[in-house]
Amino acid sequence: MHECKPLVVGTPEELDAACGKFGLCVVAFVGQEEGVKKEADEAVMEEVAQDKVEKALKFVYVDPAAQHSFAAAFEVRCTLIPKP
Repeated sequence: MHECKPLVVGTPEELDAACGKFGLCVVAFVGQEEGVKKEADEAVMEEVAQDKVEKALKFVYVDPAAQHSFAAAFEVRCTLIPKP
């Protein structure tokens, strides 16, 4: 079994490179401020990604504070993201 580690993406090009050829891309909105919450959120995503390693899924993180318009397309607002 190979490892599946979610990537942090910050541009449309990075998102396309990470997800472009996969069946489904799972996007997690995780703030990239250092802290316990960021580490806990990333640990959950890594566990889920590892569980689905044999599936046609790719996992990426997007920082909603840095990617307002992308997050807004999913009705995610950085003001609603819990702080660490």
